[in-house]
Amino acid sequence: YIAEVLSNLLKQNNLSDVALTELLTTTQAIESDHYRTQILTQALQKSNLSGSAHQQLLESVKKMESDHYITEVIVNLMVKKLSDETMDDLLDVLPSVESDHYRTEIFTKLLKNQKLTDEQLGKVLEACDDMGSDHYKTVVLKEALSRATSSGTLIEVLNAVEGIDSDNYAAEVLESAAPKVKSAGEEARNAYRAAARGISSDHYYGRALKAIEQ
Repeated sequence: YIAEVLSNLLKQNNLSDVALTELLTTTQAIESDHYRTQILTQALQKSNLSGSAHQQLLESVKKMESDHYITEVIVNLMVKKLSDETMDDLLDVLPSVESDHYRTEIFTKLLKNQKLTDEQLGKVLEACDDMGSDHYKTVVLKEALSRATSSGTLIEVLNAVEGIDSDNYAAEVLESAAPKVKSAGEEARNAYRAAARGISSDHYYGRALKAIEQ
């Protein structure tokens, strides 16, 4: 019933920012994640949501239980470029997503659609490191590497490779980093070699070194 009332309110074109922010705060009273998601995604269709409206929306998301619905709202949110403040609030929601699959979906969309500061990228890599699956870590790190435009970002991602237990996956990430590392200077090469030294298998270690020396 609450969802129905809020949905009708959202259909009004002249909702003030204060009213919209209050409405988003009220969504926390909707117990069903399904209906809450419907209202939150409907609110995201509104143009020029303010910082405080985004903040209340993410507060509501944080209290949801379903990884599926949390991801649905966040993916809708990321269609537009986000402010630094909203991005920081969004990154605080990530630990509440338990599934590696859904976390990876959020991370890859985040890296594709948003320009992250070094600090924000650090938070993404930290949350990536918390995942149990080396496969999903590899997907995220390779995406981060493809977006890396500075030597500093490259080094930050290379340092995250130590969080991958599998020699196979670690070598895969390093091999995909090699072309950028070659043209990024000595500091990036050192970070690459340090990450490679974490590989215990001679076969995969050799593969990673060969990629940088070719």
